[in-house]
Amino acid sequence: MLINVKYMGLLALNTNISEEQVEFDGVTVRAFLEFLYEKYGDEFKDTLVEPGGAFRMLVTVNSQAASYETMLYDGDKISFLVIVHGG
Repeated sequence: MLINVKYMGLLALNTNISEEQVEFDGVTVRAFLEFLYEKYGDEFKDTLVEPGGAFRMLVTVNSQAASYETMLYDGDKISFLVIVHGG
């Protein structure tokens, strides 16, 4: 299946792109992230997740908050959005 991916912030810097289409054979966000970790390496993974596995960024599928178990379908758009906070 074809997944549309949007990278923001440090992930865009890590990948040197802001968007891409990826051919992927898995079914969950977890499997897709494992695919991306292999493709882009440890720096990508360390930017995206805490050592315990919690997301450092908001991960969405078709503009809806996603979890590791969110199912992916052909044509879905997964986005990695920077969480901005402060005072």
